[in-house]
Amino acid sequence: MRQTPGASARPPNPAEEALWTLPRLLHELRGPLQAMTEGLDGLASRVRGARNRAMAARLKATGERVAALLSAAEGDSAVRALSPAALVESVTAETRAGHADRLVEVRCDPATRAELGVDAVALAQATANLVGNALVHASVGAVRVSLARPTTGAPRLVLTVEDDGPGLGLGERRRAFGEGWRGKGSAAAHPTGKGLGLSVVHRLAQAAGGGVVLGAARSGGCRFDVTLPLHDLAARTPGDLRVAIVEDDPACRAAMLRLLKRAGARAWSESTRAGLRRRLERSRADVLVLDRHWQGDAEAGARLARWLRLRDWPGGIVLWSGDIARPGEDFDAVLGKPAGRHQLQQALG
Repeated sequence: MRQTPGASARPPNPAEEALWTLPRLLHELRGPLQAMTEGLDGLASRVRGARNRAMAARLKATGERVAALLSAAEGDSAVRALSPAALVESVTAETRAGHADRLVEVRCDPATRAELGVDAVALAQATANLVGNALVHASVGAVRVSLARPTTGAPRLVLTVEDDGPGLGLGERRRAFGEGWRGKGSAAAHPTGKGLGLSVVHRLAQAAGGGVVLGAARSGGCRFDVTLPLHDLAARTPGDLRVAIVEDDPACRAAMLRLLKRAGARAWSESTRAGLRRRLERSRADVLVLDRHWQGDAEAGARLARWLRLRDWPGGIVLWSGDIARPGEDFDAVLGKPAGRHQLQQALG
């Protein structure tokens, strides 16, 4: 329809323009959250009584957890030094606040009370989601939470959450981590649920370099074992590390360049094999970060890695791909898409 001269244009519809996109929402939430955290800091210093001080401390911890979630959503590393036991105990207390009639037992190994480098968002959210899920499905309210630091194998934490509910059959367990999936009794027990909690735990654990296993508890209910790696926070990407990125997607290139700069590395990017070869002749790189798939060719990255190895390339080669099932022997490390800062530091190290 042609608009008549002088007629005003139809005002924009906020719903059609999607005003509250995720980046905008994250940006606008930071101000109120900072004000709330500062207010809780002041409140904690003025309240009287052990019960009120404990409540103020829990509220402050909750605010800090929300801030960590916002930072993680914006791509910042969630790995930091903390007492894993204190975090698990705090989040468990927060989660069971609406289930005062439920019995929750928390056991943490003494070794988990030390200051350790761990993905705080993955540990906190796994605790919240799994304890919340167990509280909904427990039959008589028996929920057991344990945190251990095994003494053998790679440095890691194991978070275990068990309930005495009806449990899940083998077929249901295989689908339980699917986004939006809900068991037969979930809708009745928790009508407002969206079927996202377990999938979030699965994704966070994998992104942190760990995993989650669902089995049967001795009581017949569900048992979840979440494994998260421990990090040496003294290890950092050297500030003089030179990294070349080979990726034909502009958005992916820009995201990786930002991550590398935050990690202290000097980086440059190329979108073609020919461009990379010319650049390497002029500027030496310590590490190459190669996307597997370029310009419709699913194996371009693997062929370039093979070509470099045959010519005695002296640096490291990191495969950067959404499909990391078979990285190939020519790669020194694998970096999944999307990647966070601590995953990047591990791959470059």
